[in-house]
Amino acid sequence: LRSIAARPMRRRWSVPWTRWPEEHPHRVLDGHKGAVRGVICVTAKPRAPIAASVGDDGTLRTWDPATGEPLGVYKVSRAALTDIALAHTPGHIALAVVLSTDGSLTTYELPTASQALHITVLPGWRRLLRFLLEPELALRCITLPDGTPAAVTGGRRLATTIRDISTGATLLELPTGLLPAGMEFRELVNHRPVIAYIDSTAAGQHRLLDPVTGRDIPDIRGFRPSIQLRYYCLHDGRPVLAIRTARYTIRDYWPLGGHDARQ
Repeated sequence: LRSIAARPMRRRWSVPWTRWPEEHPHRVLDGHKGAVRGVICVTAKPRAPIAASVGDDGTLRTWDPATGEPLGVYKVSRAALTDIALAHTPGHIALAVVLSTDGSLTTYELPTASQALHITVLPGWRRLLRFLLEPELALRCITLPDGTPAAVTGGRRLATTIRDISTGATLLELPTGLLPAGMEFRELVNHRPVIAYIDSTAAGQHRLLDPVTGRDIPDIRGFRPSIQLRYYCLHDGRPVLAIRTARYTIRDYWPLGGHDARQ
């Protein structure tokens, strides 16, 4: 600064002195050859934190988030990797769940990045035509009410599927068009488990689904005013809701008492 100030030139303003930190709070993870599609960070003690990222170059890369230094590069697929999510097994093992555009789902144990599971989430004909159909694959990791870690995959042109991360088994297949990000496991007032789907897009869908069959639970708010509703009480005290219309009977409705109510 002194040498600059000593030079004979006119300036609109000058800085007599300044100070800036030697270390910045952010880190730049530089290494992917192409766009980066997802980053996760594992901070499970007593292990040191580790970050993992995926991108269009088909690689999974691990990093030291404190220094930004690369720890490893692992080739997952020739296709681009569309997303990565973090899951924990009952044995407290952290898993990086990676979804590729060719329809494969792969899990890696962290911090070693050893492959644990590889399954296909797209049918064969979908994989062959994926570039034409553009399925817009989406991924989300959740813990089911019974404690099972699961991966939810789907898209706007695909059926949403819930799979056990430990075994790869398909647990439930939901209707097409339900995005994984809009799903939540909830309970009704009678403690009956349901899957609530709330679409945050302009469509604004609100649906309830049976977590056993994947079928929609009817929403009585959308029925015609001609429907008659009556509440009853069984001998054991459980409430039951009966529904009747002038032309037909709605069957398979989920009553308050947990039994089929038919009038």
